[in-house]
Amino acid sequence: MVKFDSGLSGCNVSLVGRDNIKKISISKKYYPRLKKQAIKHKEFNSLDINGIKTPHIKKMLPNGYIMEHIPYQNIHESSIFFDKNKINKISNNLINLIDYEILKSDFYDEGEAFKIVQSKLKDLYKDSDYKNFIKYLMKFNIEYNKIPKSICHGDLTSTNIIFDGKNIYLIDFLDSYIENYLIDLSKIKQDFFYFWSSLISSKKNKKYYQSHLAIWNPIEYKFKKILNTKSFHFFDTINLLRIEPYLTFNHKKNILSSIIKDLKLFKNYEKLNHSNGW
Repeated sequence: MVKFDSGLSGCNVSLVGRDNIKKISISKKYYPRLKKQAIKHKEFNSLDINGIKTPHIKKMLPNGYIMEHIPYQNIHESSIFFDKNKINKISNNLINLIDYEILKSDFYDEGEAFKIVQSKLKDLYKDSDYKNFIKYLMKFNIEYNKIPKSICHGDLTSTNIIFDGKNIYLIDFLDSYIENYLIDLSKIKQDFFYFWSSLISSKKNKKYYQSHLAIWNPIEYKFKKILNTKSFHFFDTINLLRIEPYLTFNHKKNILSSIIKDLKLFKNYEKLNHSNGW
């Protein structure tokens, strides 16, 4: 049995034989979330999106599930080997995914959206090094009646995308605190523009950055209007703040800090503090 990196969830992921991946929760507390993630995985499996696939979940277990093994590396591990055609294919497939999510989107009820977002910010505030910034976000002028509601992967980083040369396979779905395409766009940006997974690992060669940025550029061009909205900047910021509670090493905290302090909303927050003489 071959074991894989379990990521931040604390689940055990292992290869069983040659054809199956077993993912189980070692925490009884986390299993309800893992079950929700499996349900989302199955729902995506039924969608007809060009270039987008998910491994078939073969069996649910008392504390996890067994799914089809896709014998290719994730994009984080394999992108340095990609040529221009493969990079374009990945970009186009991700664009197809976001286009589908937008097409099927609606809007949250204003009161529901406000309650969800404020609850998440209060949760992040508890042990954060960015308490004053989070207070600023709690009062940020965002139109809660215009927050989109759609299907989304929830954790669309390069480690959760497998490419077989034609299609991308999505794995490790996340039951996000709020479900919309802005979450998926912020997760894509997290790795393909901010290079988060690279900066905290040993993948720091020039080819890696070039390939990730080449995947990101067409996505940025396609969705530039959305990426320039206050709503996207808001959820992009929250996405990065959500990483903080999982960090135990100072060098990773410093990397996250450098990314957060370069965000548009953080710079606006600093200008406001400066003008108030703080």
